[in-house]
Amino acid sequence: MRALEKNHTWEVMGLPKGKTTVGCKWVFTVKYNSNGSLERYKARLVAKGFTQTYGIDYLETFAPVAKLNTEEVYMDPPPGFDEHFGSKVCKLKKSLYGLKQSPRAWFERFTQFVKNQGYVQAQRDHVTEMDRLKKSLALEFEIKDLGSLRYFLGMEVARSKRGIVVSQRKYILDLLKETGMSGCRSADTPIDPNQKLGDTKDGNLVNTTRIPYPKIFEKYSRKGIVLQEE
Repeated sequence: MRALEKNHTWEVMGLPKGKTTVGCKWVFTVKYNSNGSLERYKARLVAKGFTQTYGIDYLETFAPVAKLNTEEVYMDPPPGFDEHFGSKVCKLKKSLYGLKQSPRAWFERFTQFVKNQGYVQAQRDHVTEMDRLKKSLALEFEIKDLGSLRYFLGMEVARSKRGIVVSQRKYILDLLKETGMSGCRSADTPIDPNQKLGDTKDGNLVNTTRIPYPKIFEKYSRKGIVLQEE
């Protein structure tokens, strides 16, 4: 909360007539180091952008004009701070995660800063003068240099003289542990090839509370999106 106020993320004011607010919520996460040890606890305020209506609450999400200074966004007070705000609301001056306009607003903000450092936007990715860029970023934004990439979005990155190796061993082990399958044996196929499927009235229903299939499918499919076997 202190970081949001320090960055002047919003202006506290009464809700103008005819305007509506966007809700918000706190998202709490635990950050881990590459070896699985606890790094820190993190809280992020997220706007409920799914309640925004195209043509009413926002116009574009990717056009250059999709900035918060061209579209007024009013948000409910953060949960837990209602007494601090009273009957007033937050008029956003900067983007928050969850808003429809946020991706483009941040892209424009970051791009403009990098260009002001003398960089020219290229058509391809070029890794040059990273130290100078990181120092410039640290002066403009509150960032933390975590050093060489070791773990990111479920990917483990290892460097050697022979090159770079990317794996998802920890991600898969965590998935097995979460589903209670840490001691299972590997198989070439996800189902018995001799298994015959058909309608049955005597079968036992799967306990979806113990094994949340949608969540498992999402995590497993994400693995295939990041790294694809060939």
